[in-house]
Amino acid sequence: MLFGNKLRESRAQRNRSRQWLAQRTGLSAGFLGDIEHGKSRPPLDMRLARAAADALKVQPFYFISAAIVDAGGATLPAKTGAQVQTLAYLVEVWEDLDALALNAIEQLCGRFKR
Repeated sequence: MLFGNKLRESRAQRNRSRQWLAQRTGLSAGFLGDIEHGKSRPPLDMRLARAAADALKVQPFYFISAAIVDAGGATLPAKTGAQVQTLAYLVEVWEDLDALALNAIEQLCGRFKR
């Protein structure tokens, strides 16, 4: 899963442990490990993406775009990359995502499946 890979890479580049990140995201180190290894999906409410971005000093859309792709299970053609970045930006500026917004994201991701 793309989100887990990005999370693990970003954490490793900064020499940070899962326990360190767990303390900053409010999730257990075990659950973060499951996400990194593709055994669990990240919560789709985007709080983890924002918290991880803040803790690891990266732009939130770096994780949010990965979460969007993972949510739809989508393999996106290259030409839709800009659309995913735009969608990730919109998600980033929303303070809270409600169920309707999450449903819209899932539907958009479904449209990009091959």
